Amino acid sequence: MSWFAIISLVLQLVSTLVRMGQEKKWITEGEDREIAKNLAKTLELTRAGKIIMERLVQLSDDELDDLLRNLEGKPGAGDK
Repeated sequence: MSWFAIISLVLQLVSTLVRMGQEKKWITEGEDREIAKNLAKTLELTRAGKIIMERLVQLSDDELDDLLRNLEGKPGAGDK
């Protein structure tokens, strides 16, 4: 095997290792981005839930009963 072939083989190996490292970095960055998106959505839903609960707590028992009665039978209102 000539020196040229050995050097070429080493360069191919280094190139492959660098590419694999970059691909792993890209995958990790993509996963981190998706995790951040999911956390942001969860935070948004948590804030909305908190606002809804604060409003529900402010209702009187009669107002809450009326609200729940109006929700009965509507799509998405506890249907499974």
